[in-house]
Amino acid sequence: MSSKKDKKAGKSIPIESAEESIDSAQPTEGQPESQSPEVVEEPAAEPSLEQQYEQLKARYQRLGADYANYQKRSQRQIEQASQFAQESVVRAILPVLDNFDHTLVQGSEDMNPAAILQGVQIVYDHLTKTLSGFGMERVAVKVGTDFDPTIHEAVLHEESAELEPNQVVRELAAGYTMNERTIRPAKVSVAKAPSEPQTEEETTEE
Repeated sequence: MSSKKDKKAGKSIPIESAEESIDSAQPTEGQPESQSPEVVEEPAAEPSLEQQYEQLKARYQRLGADYANYQKRSQRQIEQASQFAQESVVRAILPVLDNFDHTLVQGSEDMNPAAILQGVQIVYDHLTKTLSGFGMERVAVKVGTDFDPTIHEAVLHEESAELEPNQVVRELAAGYTMNERTIRPAKVSVAKAPSEPQTEEETTEE
C-alpha cells in the first residue's frame, strides 16, 4: 500500500499542462486589464468674503509699513547727504579762516597799510578760488550791456546821454552763479533817457 501511495505522490505534472494553466491566467489579447479605481480629489473650498477681506487688509498694512520705512530711510539719507555737503564746504573754507587769522595778527603787529592790504587780497583770492571749486562764479557785469533780469537786479535808474535806456550803467553789488544757476543776481544801476530841459514858457507858467 505504501509503495503505491509513494508512486502517486511522486507523479510529475506534464510541462505542457503547466504552460496552459499559466496562459489561461493571463488576459487574452484585446481584453482590457483590470484598473484600480481613480481617486477623485475634492476641490479646496474657496475662502469666504471675510477671509478675503482680512487677507487684503493684512497685505495693505504690510505695504503701508514698508512704504513708511522707505520714506524714513530716504529722508535720513537726504539729511546725511546734506550734512556731508555742508561739512565739505566748511572744511574747504577753514584754510581761508586761517589766512584771516594770520592777516589780523600781522595787522596788529605791523601798521603798514600796504602789507595789510596785500594780506587781505591774498585771503580774498584764496576764498574765491575755494568757492570756484564748488562751481561758484562771479557774474560778469559790463557797462553798456543790455539789462538781463536772469543775472541782473536793477536797484537804481540813472539818466544817461551816452547809454541807451535799459542798459547797465554800473555794478553796485556782485552777483554769483553756481553750476550755471544764478544764486544771487548782480545789483546794477540801469540807464534811462535824460529828462528834456524845460522851455522858458513852461518855466513862466510854473
